[in-house]
Amino acid sequence: MNGQVLYITAVISGVFCTILFMVWLHVRKHDQKWTIMPFAAAVVFGVATIAQVALAAKPPAPTPPPTSSSPSTAPSEPKVGPSPSPSCSATPGPADVQVKPYGTAPLVFCPVRINNGTIPITGPFNLSGQILGPDAERRHLILFVRIDPKTRDTCGKPGGRGRFLLPQEALDADAEGKWSYDEKLGDYPQGVTFGRTYEIATAPQSVIDSLMSQKDGWKEDGINELPDSVEILAAFEVPPGVAGRDARCVR
Repeated sequence: MNGQVLYITAVISGVFCTILFMVWLHVRKHDQKWTIMPFAAAVVFGVATIAQVALAAKPPAPTPPPTSSSPSTAPSEPKVGPSPSPSCSATPGPADVQVKPYGTAPLVFCPVRINNGTIPITGPFNLSGQILGPDAERRHLILFVRIDPKTRDTCGKPGGRGRFLLPQEALDADAEGKWSYDEKLGDYPQGVTFGRTYEIATAPQSVIDSLMSQKDGWKEDGINELPDSVEILAAFEVPPGVAGRDARCVR
């Protein structure tokens, strides 16, 4: 843009220089007194014309590349994103319940399917789910069940107030972390109308064995106080069922 302006002004200066030179030739013949003035002006415009043409023809100075605010020239290390989280394999269904995590173990608790997808329950039912994570963290998982104190059996009686430890194989999982457990209602069909909270926990094997060896002491009312080494990791709820013919109260 600046070069174009200089070329235009050079042309104009050249025109003025030519006009003044012609005026000088005319004045020279008639008046010697003013002869020097148009000649000097012509010389000035001529010099200006040459200077402007030279500037227009001069290539522009190269623009320096932008400098970084950081003095380091070492290549940056590629950013490594987090590993993708494991995902549950089963497609959620209407009879699935969410598992609420409590503990700090690096485990993923997938939704639990109740009674193979058929609710409400009317008798013994199946629970199935999936637990994802390191094998070492899944090795000593156990399952407790608590009875909702606001619910009653078909005879109108409340359930035990403590926790009931289910057989340890309840949470035995395959390589993909899938597990399945058949809930037999403690061989008490009238308990189908109880609401239940299942708790997934972890504990040392010696503590698990000790609790199971004391089952005769808590099988009626449950375990009222857990050992300190037992950690509750997650919980899910199964709503009360509907009493079928086998669940009628027998007085």
